[in-house]
Amino acid sequence: MSTIEKPFLDVLQEIIIKPDGTIIGGNNTIYNLESFSNLFEVDPFFESLKEQFLTSNKTFFVYPCVNFYINNKKCYCDVTVKRENGFLAFILFNYSERYEKLHNIESQKNQQQLNAHLKKIGATNVL
Repeated sequence: MSTIEKPFLDVLQEIIIKPDGTIIGGNNTIYNLESFSNLFEVDPFFESLKEQFLTSNKTFFVYPCVNFYINNKKCYCDVTVKRENGFLAFILFNYSERYEKLHNIESQKNQQQLNAHLKKIGATNVL
């Protein structure tokens, strides 16, 4: 396997469920879900989707930057769901490292802007 392909295997997780949420397949790349029988019970995010899947006629669903905390592990994932005949296929793409870097950069920018503003208005307690 080439080194170009391997990084994607480390950050992608597939979960296949029946419409009622029963987990019927997938891998455990990001989260080990073997102790769960129903995806809707794994995380409040998945539970919140249950009604949408029952009432919507859409085939694809995309949810960017979902914050998961499962089995004492925190991750930021983009989630794509495809509805098929008799099952739903979930793809979780773990962007945790990228989101954390972007968050740190944005926090630094905000801090610099706040300091510049406080200095401009003559505040003495510049952060």
